[in-house]
Amino acid sequence: MLDAETLSELKILENPGFSRYVKLALEDPSFLGSLLEHANSEDWLVRWGVSSILVQVSRRRPGNLKDHIPLLLSRFRAEERRMVRDNMGQLLLHLSRYLPGDLMVHDVPAAFAWSLENGEDHERYDAIRVMENLARIDPGLVARYLPLIRRGVEGIDNPVVREQAERSMESMTSMGPG
Repeated sequence: MLDAETLSELKILENPGFSRYVKLALEDPSFLGSLLEHANSEDWLVRWGVSSILVQVSRRRPGNLKDHIPLLLSRFRAEERRMVRDNMGQLLLHLSRYLPGDLMVHDVPAAFAWSLENGEDHERYDAIRVMENLARIDPGLVARYLPLIRRGVEGIDNPVVREQAERSMESMTSMGPG
């Protein structure tokens, strides 16, 4: 369990202790476990601080989060705050790139389906990139999700983001059936 001082520091947007917490999360499984306990905190600023640290962990040592994918997916699905949801989406994007496996292929696409249809432009693009990463593991994803992916690309207003999403979609369709 995190102490009150650590919890209050997690709420600071320009957190001077951020790198110290990232280092602790990378090196100490019990600290990482304590952070994960607060992923469902009622205080959205704590959730935001925790998710910011977890994004860094997913970039540096994604294997540390492998056992926690179900929790992270449920947190991503349930999150209402955009800042936290963006962090959780980035975290899952990194995990989809570095941790191939049945759980990622079967559960992650469904979690990102909402983002494809309802998310903001960058959320849609992140969802498309997740699908592209996972299509390398299971090309059948392309066939199952292509109509949804196409609608996601069509819903992107930003021309730069849309062009990147179209490239990702082309890459996916060249990988497998679709």
